[in-house]
Amino acid sequence: MRSRAVAVILLTLVTIGGCTNTTVAEYGSAARANFVTACQSDTSASGGTTSTSLMAPRRYCECVYGKLAANNGLPFDQLMALEERLSTKALTPSELPSPLRKAVSTCSIAGPEAGG
Repeated sequence: MRSRAVAVILLTLVTIGGCTNTTVAEYGSAARANFVTACQSDTSASGGTTSTSLMAPRRYCECVYGKLAANNGLPFDQLMALEERLSTKALTPSELPSPLRKAVSTCSIAGPEAGG
């Protein structure tokens, strides 16, 4: 499994449920938007400066989300439980649910795209 892809998805999971004012309770347009946005870039603030780093191309993020949301993917409640765990503890790739590992390894990541 590619370590960059795993890092992108781990950072994404920490923010999937909380990127909007709306509570996300199931796979759908709000969850997709949160996941893809968090997967594509990371924004940080330090010393009064905000910076955004590109992490993954949009099509990769959409691919992973689609695989997780599919009928045989990862149930949303398990995704939210994983997000909760990641907020307090770092996990190794082997500790991630099989559907997530499969999605990360089967979607192609080539690097951030210009214009996303």
